[in-house]
Amino acid sequence: MQIKKKLSSIIVHSVIFSFLVIPLVSFGQTTPSSSAPACDALFGGSINTFKDIIDYATCLVIKSIVPLLYIIALAVFIYGVIQFFLNPDNAKKREEARSYIIGALIGMFVLFSISGLIEIIRNTFGISGGGIPLLPETQ
Repeated sequence: MQIKKKLSSIIVHSVIFSFLVIPLVSFGQTTPSSSAPACDALFGGSINTFKDIIDYATCLVIKSIVPLLYIIALAVFIYGVIQFFLNPDNAKKREEARSYIIGALIGMFVLFSISGLIEIIRNTFGISGGGIPLLPETQ
């Protein structure tokens, strides 16, 4: 009986979390832009100036590290859920699994919130372009 109660509690919290996160995800969606080819060219080895180094670092963070953070948060969440259900008799392991689940949910919420806030700010101030801001060219 207690497992059913906890399972229903997890389902209710998951549904509530989903309704809070879905709008943030939809605001965080971007369309392909003209700045993406410039970023792709940087990965080809054309780094000659300090501006190119900064642009390369920006592209690296946005194209590699941020998706990796999403994957890690999802993997920790799945690991926590699996551990939670595989240890119904061990209270210590269930508490540890619960902490993994809560930490992963908080991490995903923060990642989605930041993505949504960035998109809201971009739309509010009319900032065009893709999701990768590059430094302006100097003559």
